[in-house]
Amino acid sequence: MSALFGKGGSLFNTVVNFFKEDDWHFDQMEGKPILRMGFRGDSGSWRCYAQVREEQQQFVFYSILDVNVPEGRRQAIAEFLTRANYGL
Repeated sequence: MSALFGKGGSLFNTVVNFFKEDDWHFDQMEGKPILRMGFRGDSGSWRCYAQVREEQQQFVFYSILDVNVPEGRRQAIAEFLTRANYGL
């Protein structure tokens, strides 16, 4: 699996290089292998975090949309999320 991460480089360096080459603007959380960035699309703006877990050879990408679900729709949203993530 290490061949996927580039010659002698860490997974974190590979991720950083990807975001640089794809022209993402980001900053690194101090002392952590986590990048912070924003994304704006047609449906809104997200705060995003790209985390590398070198030991587990994992890359995790979190995106957070700052929208509150109306109280009357929360059960439907919870059910959707449960179904969407079933089996992951």
